[in-house]
Amino acid sequence: MPEIARNSSFQYRGLANDIRKIGAELQVDYILEGSVRCSDDSFRATAQLIHAPSTKHVWAESYDGRIEDLLALQDDISQTIVTNIAPEIDLEEIRWASGPHLGDLRAQEMAWRARALLDRARSEANPEFFRQGMDLAEQAAALDPRCRQAWWTISFANYVLAFARAGNDQEALLDRAREAAEKLRGLDRNDHSAYMSLGWVSYVERDFERAMTNLRQAHELNPNCTMTLMVMGVIATASGQAATGYEQICRAMRLSPRDLWLGFMLAGRGFACYALGRFEEGIECARRAIEREPHAPANHIILAACLAESDDLDGAGAAIAAQRRINENLLLGYLAGERLPFQDPEQAERFQSALRRAADAAGGD
Repeated sequence: MPEIARNSSFQYRGLANDIRKIGAELQVDYILEGSVRCSDDSFRATAQLIHAPSTKHVWAESYDGRIEDLLALQDDISQTIVTNIAPEIDLEEIRWASGPHLGDLRAQEMAWRARALLDRARSEANPEFFRQGMDLAEQAAALDPRCRQAWWTISFANYVLAFARAGNDQEALLDRAREAAEKLRGLDRNDHSAYMSLGWVSYVERDFERAMTNLRQAHELNPNCTMTLMVMGVIATASGQAATGYEQICRAMRLSPRDLWLGFMLAGRGFACYALGRFEEGIECARRAIEREPHAPANHIILAACLAESDDLDGAGAAIAAQRRINENLLLGYLAGERLPFQDPEQAERFQSALRRAADAAGGD
């Protein structure tokens, strides 16, 4: 999706222009417009995102402050707007791609449909939707090998399955996830999502140093990507820097409180709370994550560990029972000491011990 420089867009400032006409002339699908109103010693800045072809209002927000702080707050407001509109655009594209279409689909449309199917699989716990999404993303990449959204979706789908220990061949999943991310990087070495995917693959493989190297590169390329910031926080926590990881995850949540991946962010924050010994907060975060993503791979595991450390073994056992109904492979791996999420052996052993106490309370092995 192209971004238009402000010198080009400013020609429409102050004019009563037709949104569809502006979008067609600039060849963009979304237009961000706004204004600043001042009264006495205060100001209100407003911004709204519009889908140009349909003139539909996708998102709007206002920001209040004191006149004397306007210049100082300008960069913060700009960053907040940029961060907030990214997930709104993603949501709108997914809604559009999920609707009925006539005729042949282009590769980009297929890739967005694939992502919509993956989201539906998460919300409805239906692995068939996930499989359909993966297949459709592969078809999109075959139709247009330069379709970046297709390669990102392929990488994401495969490393999510590998993380959850789904499927019969973990190595094949990780290989495909890495291959797709490298295809994406080859198309554009400045695409932050390629490095984010490579970082997540390395984390699943427990190569923490390589994971952080890729995540830092992704963050440098796009400081406004909250998903990158969240994954950095998870990996920092796993690497023994839980305080840093907690702050990164909380910052991601502050920047994008309505993010598509808020459930993952809440789970990541709960994971960091566990590492910091802040079990009460970790329980709250895990429960909120479960409300948003009840079928996510690790949410109930994080809840069970925090509850076990708080000596609520009945609650921990219930969380383990819920996890077994959703995804037992990840849990069994952790109980066996395989690919535990912490680099530090003592931290990993404590996490495993908490899960074992929770499993015993649930009546499991």
